[in-house]
Amino acid sequence: MSLLFLLSFPLHADENVSLQALINTARQNNPEIKSAEKTYQSADYGITSMSAWSNPLVGYEFMKDDNRLYISQMFSFPCKLSYKKTSASNMAKALNQQLKQKILELDTKIKKTFWGYWLAYMNIDKYNENIVLMKESLEMAKSRYIVGKVTEADVLSATAELGRMQGMLVIAQYEMDAMCAQLNALMNKSPDESLGTPEKFEISDFNIDYAQLEKKTLNDNFGLAEKKYMYQGSLADSKFSTMEWFPDLMAEARISDMPEKTTYMAAAQVPLYFWNRVSEVRSKNSQAEAVRQTLESEKNSVRLALKDMYLQYNRNMELIKIYESDILPSANQAVQIAQSAYRTGKVDFQYLLDLQKKNLDFEIEYNKLTAESRMYYAELEMIAGGDIK
Repeated sequence: MSLLFLLSFPLHADENVSLQALINTARQNNPEIKSAEKTYQSADYGITSMSAWSNPLVGYEFMKDDNRLYISQMFSFPCKLSYKKTSASNMAKALNQQLKQKILELDTKIKKTFWGYWLAYMNIDKYNENIVLMKESLEMAKSRYIVGKVTEADVLSATAELGRMQGMLVIAQYEMDAMCAQLNALMNKSPDESLGTPEKFEISDFNIDYAQLEKKTLNDNFGLAEKKYMYQGSLADSKFSTMEWFPDLMAEARISDMPEKTTYMAAAQVPLYFWNRVSEVRSKNSQAEAVRQTLESEKNSVRLALKDMYLQYNRNMELIKIYESDILPSANQAVQIAQSAYRTGKVDFQYLLDLQKKNLDFEIEYNKLTAESRMYYAELEMIAGGDIK
């Protein structure tokens, strides 16, 4: 039993850690973001090369009585290279949207993990506070047991409740350490680095108009934008495959030392076997249609996720209001009244103990609802493509 009285966890005494500072550090250091940036840059740099002509063929002929400079150039049929460039450009834009989505997903992971860290910190604070109160209640029960005013069962009940709080404190400390390690991993740091005390904040109930939120989401969601660019790129691929039915051109000049022997030639690479490319055109058209259907499916999924998260956020905010206006003040006041009544012998110890347990459970549930509401809000921002204030 002596272990129960010695076991406690002090809160971090380090400087406050802000959520925005964690986000900034993660964006700068996260290797997944850096990889996505390089992937996008690689695709962006390659756009110009899609519209470049093939390299000319240059030569020099040595003949007995005549030398000639030979130059030959292939030209793609008009619009072919343009469609190739359009396809590459849209695919690069899709990768850019993918990069933005990854950054937003990283921000959301940081936010949700931070609120898990904050929840564990607040619970540790609440358990430490209640452990002190429970120790006082236990000492009171022991002194009353000595003079025969309470039973041994009351003393054992208080001891068991103190042990329960100590166990919950151990779990909360583990959860805080786990959240700290996750935050450090997202920032590409050692999991053992200390983060300090989470910054204080005031709970704000943001009034969100769902119609405006849905409109913003359909316009700004990075996942949808990525699918749109992929669809446009697929259409360009389809048009390019159709253009392969048209001939490419060639121009050639053989410039002689003797002007009268200089010759010029133009030729066309005629796709005589164009029917063999029909299957390729059909394949590209099917790919474009598949991407379009994927886009429509993604819209439905985004709408559903947005509605679900919106409902969960509003539910939690309503519950928080009830806890703040009714449950917490009433439960706290009930404990104070019961403590005074117990000292005068008007209520038994078990009644006081039950009220203290309920009050602690209400406070822990309130902290959970608060943290969850912030997590839901972060999810809403991710779905909507950014800030929704």
